[in-house]
Amino acid sequence: MKEGKLPVHTVVQWISEDDKQWYKGEIVFPVDFQNTFESFYKKNKNVHIVYVMDKLNPSGNYTFGTIWLQGSTSKERIMKFRLAKLNNETRKYDVSKYTLPKGFVVPKWEGRILLQKPTDFEYWQEE
Repeated sequence: MKEGKLPVHTVVQWISEDDKQWYKGEIVFPVDFQNTFESFYKKNKNVHIVYVMDKLNPSGNYTFGTIWLQGSTSKERIMKFRLAKLNNETRKYDVSKYTLPKGFVVPKWEGRILLQKPTDFEYWQEE
């Protein structure tokens, strides 16, 4: 808490042990993440944000993972996310790399620079 700000967006890249499968995703954290973190921090002073990958499905073009807050005695689930698998032949991702949190609503933006909104690109969102 004292070392810096909490993330609102992050990029995760994961490579399989055999170095043949590459995954990547851009994850937007939940709007209430700071409140969740502060509440967890009060109970567990040594807190880490942990990314846990699910078991791979080699035939699929994506894989799932979960973000947790973890302390020395407890953990709390933050959200599920999806990472897109790199197609080794085309060197492109066959599904969107973006994950938005459950119930995420794009904030209103009235700045001079146009903001790219989730309606402008494909994304995955937990139901």
